[in-house]
Amino acid sequence: MQMDISRHQATITLPEPQFSSEEAYRSYCNGLVAAYRESKSIAPATPTFAAHINAIAQGGEMVIKTGWGGVDIVSYDHPNVEKFLVVESGKFLAFEKHDEKLETLIGEEGLGVLVYRPEGSDSLKAEFIQPGWTRTLQPGQEHTIIALSNLLVRERSIDPKGMDKDLIFLYMPN
Repeated sequence: MQMDISRHQATITLPEPQFSSEEAYRSYCNGLVAAYRESKSIAPATPTFAAHINAIAQGGEMVIKTGWGGVDIVSYDHPNVEKFLVVESGKFLAFEKHDEKLETLIGEEGLGVLVYRPEGSDSLKAEFIQPGWTRTLQPGQEHTIIALSNLLVRERSIDPKGMDKDLIFLYMPN
């Protein structure tokens, strides 16, 4: 998949995602990040990213620190969850899926890539995340997010088992 991200001053081609091991997964993600950096693209401004990453650094009941940045929880009224995935440039989440969780992802700031398995498909698909982008993932769909720049993604989900109790990790980022 190729996308002219002219407002970011680059054309980036997304290679077809194919990986069947943790090493291959990490290589794919790191390769995308390297290609973006080599394109000398100007990352879009992320004015509220700093506020969210600072909230995560301060800690508290409504944040989760991670190796890729963290989660800033806006609201949790079981089973409904709204949160920001705050992903630092060059980092990526685990390749994961959920048994019951339904999630809608919304690009708020920055540029990234969602890799996911469409329902009923044996192949993976990659698509750019940018402001205004959205994708709903059904239970069982494997997926990950790769941040090409500092990336802020809003997640609205229905999580019947309880927040993050439905995570099934397939490949870890580190």
